[in-house]
Amino acid sequence: MRVIFTDMDGTLLNEQHRISERTERILKKWTEEGNHLVLSSSRGVSGILPVIERYRLDAAVIALGGAVILDHSKKLIYERGMSRKEMQEVVQFAEANFPDATWNVYTARHWIVKDLADPRVVKEASIVEVEPTGMDLSVLHEAEQIGKVLLICDSNQIDSIENALKERFPKLNICKSAKTMLEVNACGTSKGQAAEIYCKENHFELKEAIAFGDNFNDLSMLKAVGIPILMGNAPEELKKQFRRLTSDNNHDGLAEALEKIL
Repeated sequence: MRVIFTDMDGTLLNEQHRISERTERILKKWTEEGNHLVLSSSRGVSGILPVIERYRLDAAVIALGGAVILDHSKKLIYERGMSRKEMQEVVQFAEANFPDATWNVYTARHWIVKDLADPRVVKEASIVEVEPTGMDLSVLHEAEQIGKVLLICDSNQIDSIENALKERFPKLNICKSAKTMLEVNACGTSKGQAAEIYCKENHFELKEAIAFGDNFNDLSMLKAVGIPILMGNAPEELKKQFRRLTSDNNHDGLAEALEKIL
C-alpha cells in the first residue's frame, strides 16, 4: 500500500472548485487498489467533507493546514492548535496594524469572522460551500483548539503583512496559501508534520509517499515526502525548488502525473 497527500484548492480542484472526471477516475483506481488518499488542505473540516461526499472518495483528511487529522472513517486522530491567548494576540495585532485585512478564526467546529458581510468572506464561503458560524469569538471555549487564523488581504500588501507577522510572532507558523491569503498556525503545525504523523499511524514510509501541491503552505508537505509533485500553476519561486512538475489544475495536472506513476 502507498499514500497520496494532495492539496485541494489549486491542485485537486480546478478553477470551478471541482474535480475533473479524469482526476476522479484515477484517484478511485488508486484507492480501489488498496492505497490511501489524504486530502490535505488549509480548509476547515466542514469545507473538505462535502468534496469527499460529492465524489464518493475513500479519503482521510488533513484540515486547517495540519491542525486536524481525520482517518478514512472521519474519526479524529490528531488535533493541535494555538492557544486562545495566541489567537487573540494575532487578531488584535492584525486589527491594529492592518485594518484593511479581514481575519478568520477556525477550530474543528467553528469559523468565526471579523465581518460576515465582507465580500472576501462571502467569496470564501461560496468557494468552500460553508457559511461562517458567526462573528463572536467569545463562543470559543478556553480549552478549544484554535486550528488557525486566516488573514485575507490585498495582494500588494501580503508580503509586508507576512513579514510583520513573522517578526511579531516568530514561534507561529505563517505562510501564504494564495495571493491574498495568509495562514497562521501553531508552532510546529504544518501539512508536512501532519503527513509524518499520518504515515507513522498507518505504517507508511515517508520516502514512498506522494504529495501534490501548488503553493507555499504545501512546501513542508512536499519536502517531507519522497515523491513531491508541483502543479504547473505554482509560483515561479517554488518551481525552482522541485524537479517534478506537472500541468496546472485546470489541465488535469494531478491525473497526468499519477497516470505515469501507475
